[in-house]
Amino acid sequence: MNNFKKNKSDLEFTSSLLVNKEFMSKYKLLDKNIRKHVRPIIFDNLDKPYKKINKIRKLLKPADIANIEDVIHLGDCDNILPDLFPNSPQILQKEYFLASIPIDKHLNLLNLTVKKQFSKLKNLITLILKLNDYILSKKYNEAEILIEEIISKYGYSHLLIRKIILLSELSKLGNIELSFIDTFINEFNSHGENQVLSSLQQCYDVEMNFFNLKKSIMNISDSEYYINIMLRVPFLYKNYSRSFIKVVQ
Repeated sequence: MNNFKKNKSDLEFTSSLLVNKEFMSKYKLLDKNIRKHVRPIIFDNLDKPYKKINKIRKLLKPADIANIEDVIHLGDCDNILPDLFPNSPQILQKEYFLASIPIDKHLNLLNLTVKKQFSKLKNLITLILKLNDYILSKKYNEAEILIEEIISKYGYSHLLIRKIILLSELSKLGNIELSFIDTFINEFNSHGENQVLSSLQQCYDVEMNFFNLKKSIMNISDSEYYINIMLRVPFLYKNYSRSFIKVVQ
């Protein structure tokens, strides 16, 4: 059985939550009927916690779901929900099996999350705009320094990872050394086997045409997995979760 508690024993994990004032205050605000759904997700060592999450997302209102997600994020649990501001790049095959919910419910949930994180997102967007200006002005060293600052404050977003790969490709044209970005790529894709980073590198490669891109994708290790997932996301959204599980099994 998998352990989702970041290498803590159950007793240590429970004790740490009980003294976490922010967690306990949020947890106690939940309705008692909702707590019974949340308790096993956080405190029990469930093999497939996403099943409980999917049930909650299906049955409850967006406001209740948002409050529950706040508690889960504060609960320091791995592999249950994606982090809002992840400390490590989300580029590995670490799947979250969240079932689709109606688009209006999804948008309401997204709006609630944005409102709660509005100040942080506003500051992040300001820094991203500054980063764009550096890139357009070909100030690549300044852009790299700013990327490090953004990561330290707001974590790794996929938007920022795309900027990293773009800068990597642009720096090659001018033979500019970007040590942080080079280290990032060497750490996570030194052999070209990371499908997310390899795909981005191909997209930004100035010499890559459609046929070479197709050939590169076909040569990716586990290309069947890659192609199946890429096809299912845009065209089979409603059946995505079920199809996705079949692919990875």
